[in-house]
Amino acid sequence: MTQESAIFVIGTAGSGKTTLTGSLCDFLLRRGLNAAAINLDPGVEFLPYEPSIDAREYVDIGALMRESGLGPNSALVLGCDMLVDAINEIKAKMDDVGADVFVIDTPGQIELFALRASGSTLAKELFPKGGVVLFLIDSVVSQEPMTLISNIFLSSSVYARFLMSQINVLTKKDLLERDAIVNLNKWLSNKDLLLSAVRERYGGHRYLIASGILESVASLNISPKPLLVSSINFDGFLELYASISRILFRGEDGYGELYI
Repeated sequence: MTQESAIFVIGTAGSGKTTLTGSLCDFLLRRGLNAAAINLDPGVEFLPYEPSIDAREYVDIGALMRESGLGPNSALVLGCDMLVDAINEIKAKMDDVGADVFVIDTPGQIELFALRASGSTLAKELFPKGGVVLFLIDSVVSQEPMTLISNIFLSSSVYARFLMSQINVLTKKDLLERDAIVNLNKWLSNKDLLLSAVRERYGGHRYLIASGILESVASLNISPKPLLVSSINFDGFLELYASISRILFRGEDGYGELYI
């Protein structure tokens, strides 16, 4: 590779972004790749991994709150925007780290990175050749069919913002019972089964909404079938690594026939 590759880890709060970032970085290192983690959440208090580049070195959320009289949410919004001013410093640190692959842990609140201009600016300036987005979906809450469909719909919004190859990843497989795993895999492999679950639970109106969402997302041809993984025991990581490799290391895009 002539330039660093980027793996952006994006998802809703509690979907397991930070845990997956640490586990994926460790997994890549064990496979002989020169990988490093970047934390872009200036408000995080604890990380289960050691970031090579840490947003907290450039933005102090506590100081922002004290000096500007901001609440925690407003301080986080301002802090994430302020990271744009540190782009040159972050680039210099990336050069010092010298990794071939950077795994980027984004802020807990998805809108701070995915839905604000500062997020796309950071992505474009730090990695002008793009990379791959891992959109994380909490598999525990996605046992409810409309929640799964809503997350799939949200993933299309993230794609529209970044226009990068994207892999949808269902996390926390280790917390699921065997029957739940079987059921989720059926839904992920066959949209008609997922829609049938919606019809059985909610009736016609939500069925029509769900059907429209899935048809709309399918027409965009954004992502192949979502992957079900565990960041705790690495179950599913070989499949995730294979999907990432096809995009980053062999020059293939992440598009293909969407499962729905």
